[in-house]
Formats: sequence, C-alpha cells, structure tokens
Amino acid sequence: MADVILDSSVLGDFFAQFFSASIANRGRGRFVKDRFLSLGAARELNRILLSHKSDEQASADLVIISPFAFVEMARRWDDIALNRFSIEQVEAFSQQPPDWVSVATWDETLLPAFLDVPTHVWLRGESRAIEWTDAIHAATALARGDSNFLATSDSRLLALEKAGVKVRCV
Repeated sequence: MADVILDSSVLGDFFAQFFSASIANRGRGRFVKDRFLSLGAARELNRILLSHKSDEQASADLVIISPFAFVEMARRWDDIALNRFSIEQVEAFSQQPPDWVSVATWDETLLPAFLDVPTHVWLRGESRAIEWTDAIHAATALARGDSNFLATSDSRLLALEKAGVKVRCV
C-alpha cells in the first residue's frame, strides 16, 4: 500500500483531530476533512490507522512527519495551531508517537530526492517558486517511493504531478 507524508498545514489539522476527544481521539476515532486535510488524505490516514488496529502484525504503512514540518509549524504556530492543541501535546507526541506514525529522519535518500523537486512550477500561467520547506515535504515523499502520498493543500506542491514529478498528492 502506501505511506502518507504530511506537510505542515495538514500536520496542524492532524494534531487538532488527533488530540480532539470528539474526532480522531488519539487514534481511537477517525480523521475527517478539515481546513487543510482533504477528504482523500483523511481516508488514507484512516486506512493506515485501521490497518494498524486490525492486523495481528503491524501494517507496513505509516503516517510520516518530516522534522521540518515540526519546524515550519513552530515558525507559523498561531496560524497553524489556532489554539486547537498545545505545544506540550506536540512535545509529548514527538517523544512517543503512536506505532502508526514515524518522524522521518534526514538520511542519504533525502538529498537526491530533494534535487528532483523543481525550484519552480507553472501555476495559473505563471512560474511560482517552491519554498525549500515545502520541497522537503515533497522530497520526503519521493525518497520513500512512488506509491506514497503527500498530504498537502499547497497549490505549488499539487502542481508537481503536472510538472512530471513522481509525487502523488491527496
């Protein structure tokens, strides 16, 4: 199947729902469409979550969070967190994530994948720059293989598929 890599805005929705007792409830509930979390991304998150709940052997599919997503979220904390979760919750999560979540590391596969992400894409008839932090999210997806998904609402990252970059966005 496929891993799901979260960009920083989607990560905000992920945490808001993960820590909400009425939504994903720390993996006991389900993810739903939100501000940046698309319906397709919510379905993929729920697929991974359910596969880890139901299999006697742990599923190979994971939710992947780049350390750079944490950095970007911290730099834009008020815009992303929106008082839906606390820094203490994120800190506790990062110290002991659930078994169906992995915090990606910088390794030898990331640099070549990063070089495969163009610096610009065509969007609505004009060249638009891809910020390096967003390129890291795409590179994280590319480094993990063609079958994975990048959960993003960023129009520049969504345009990567049309630019011929082998990254699938949800």
